[in-house]
Amino acid sequence: MILVMTTVERPAIEKKLNELNVQLAPEISYRLETLFPKYKGRYAAGTIRNRVKLLHRLDSLLPEILLDGEVVQFLCKGKMTSSRNTYLVRMFCDDNMRLHVVLVLTNLRLLCIETNRQGAPNRTCWSVYYNQIDKVETGITDEVVLLLKDGLRVSYYEFSQNENLMLKQVTREMGATFAARGFNPPSMQSRQQLCGKCFHSVLEGDYECPNCRTLFWTPLEIATRSFLFPPWGTFLLGHYGVAMWEAVLFFAILFFDFNSIRQGNFSNALLLLILGNILAAFFTSRITSKGLYLKDAVN
Repeated sequence: MILVMTTVERPAIEKKLNELNVQLAPEISYRLETLFPKYKGRYAAGTIRNRVKLLHRLDSLLPEILLDGEVVQFLCKGKMTSSRNTYLVRMFCDDNMRLHVVLVLTNLRLLCIETNRQGAPNRTCWSVYYNQIDKVETGITDEVVLLLKDGLRVSYYEFSQNENLMLKQVTREMGATFAARGFNPPSMQSRQQLCGKCFHSVLEGDYECPNCRTLFWTPLEIATRSFLFPPWGTFLLGHYGVAMWEAVLFFAILFFDFNSIRQGNFSNALLLLILGNILAAFFTSRITSKGLYLKDAVN
């Protein structure tokens, strides 16, 4: 059962899209009045074009993820952190590992797709049914915070004020619609990790898809590789830009260590190298625990 919300002003928005000569993927269904809530005014054209550009980056992936009858209502790009309300973990870990993501709100669920800085998606994603969202709050700064029923706290940052408003509006509206209709789709956990190949749900802590048997990197596997050579683990996660900077930093530390050894400070050099590699292993393992990263590329 897929819930469909009524549409208003759709012809006016379609006219605006035609005037701007922008096209949406025909194989995807959209709710235009929430996807483009502002289609008049000074900056409306630029906002529409940017959102369409973001949609086009997802054109190859969304048809694989969306179910029959699922309608895209809104999307926006920002950053995400998550934790189970552990203050020290959020302070020292999550705030330093904000992932670039695109949020796609449909008439069934909220989809979160990891991307690069430009919004190009990889195949690490997860979903939350609206009935699993306990509260939608605004944080101390400009973030939107989702409190899920299993205690997970998910925060999204770097959205515009209008995007924040639409994100909260659609989420609350769909939650109320689910409650009013008694629609409670079954879910194994509040945030369902999705296989990057078949997009079947995978239980938290499992690193093999129960449907297609695709394998994913475990935090231990990534941590081991990052400890041996810090950019290795980051590269396997698909964060190529970060891996490049890690390589530069690693070789800079090696250069410093060689100079220290020449001056007889072998213990200091060894300690610096080990500490740097331990930190790299710790942070990459934390990132790996936030999603499912494919071991083999999908053709």
